[in-house]
Amino acid sequence: MREERMASVSVRGGVQGRSGEVSTEDVDRYSACLADTFGAFTVCKHKSRGRLGFSGSLNMMSGVTAYDIAYSGDQTIVPDYPHEGHAVVVSLDGSLIIDEGGRRYAVNGQQAAAVWSTAVERVQVIGHSRHYGVHVEAQAVNDRLARLLERPVRLPFVFSPERELASVVTPTFIGLIQTLSNAQLPGAAEAALGLTDNLQTAVVDLLLRTTSHNHTEALARPPALIAPRYVKRAIEYMNANLTQAVSQDDIADAAGVGVRALQYGFQRFVGASPMEHMRALRLAGARRDLERDRISSVAEIAAKWRFSNPGRFAAMFAKAYGVGPSEFREGWDRTVAYPVSRPSGAESDDRQVPARSMALARSGS
Repeated sequence: MREERMASVSVRGGVQGRSGEVSTEDVDRYSACLADTFGAFTVCKHKSRGRLGFSGSLNMMSGVTAYDIAYSGDQTIVPDYPHEGHAVVVSLDGSLIIDEGGRRYAVNGQQAAAVWSTAVERVQVIGHSRHYGVHVEAQAVNDRLARLLERPVRLPFVFSPERELASVVTPTFIGLIQTLSNAQLPGAAEAALGLTDNLQTAVVDLLLRTTSHNHTEALARPPALIAPRYVKRAIEYMNANLTQAVSQDDIADAAGVGVRALQYGFQRFVGASPMEHMRALRLAGARRDLERDRISSVAEIAAKWRFSNPGRFAAMFAKAYGVGPSEFREGWDRTVAYPVSRPSGAESDDRQVPARSMALARSGS
């Protein structure tokens, strides 16, 4: 009878791969092997007796993670911490039930669904199932959005309630995931090194174009007029001096035009004044620091990005992102006691799982 085979790790070039396999009645051993392969999870059995099993692998490169996993045995899988980002799950066989942000989604055989990984509370597996998945870091999605829209993204990317993807899209995602998976074959990783950035772009673009989200309408609009060189020079100067004291005259001098011409160009081609645009860039920088910097205080981060009044910074941040900076940060860090509902006969007590940053989900386009 097959028992646990601990996860293995391989690295070729810029591609890191993991694989693991287990079949056991011991929930703790099962959870440990699953965590070694795919990250920290808590597993609950639906029945007091019976074996749990999985066999799967994942590949990680350039902000994208692709995985292939088969499960056996009724089980509920609870993430021990948020897996920040967005994903597409493709069910090849069987079904998964995903609880995410207070909603429940069923992904059945030959279906694909969009998932906000950050808010996933639990995944239920009934019997045997196999699925593919591709996960993209949230920052990669927001960066690509900013490039496509040619402006800072004030509201983070959030899926619409309708998550099932059109059936014609499923084979495309399967092909991309198989391409990422094949990067671990001998000789393929070296060939993939020059393609990883393109693969990430392809995955993100497919995610943006085939799912419904709060930026769908903006992406569907005709491209804006091409901004003149002086506007682009001004924006380059802003990006290079976001943490420095900069006046509108400084920006105009760097762009090589007068202040009035600068104001006219920004209103026509950017849709905001020069200082409003710079403020949006600084708020985006502060938001990134609030996500990543766990040492500096909110006031220190505000000061770094040239917001001298903490109260005004909090008000501007809340207007841009829907919540204040302190609440935004707490949404990523805070943990609460969350009662995990289980089918009759499940073995486990309530678990400690992360609080979800529902503030982001409340943000509109």
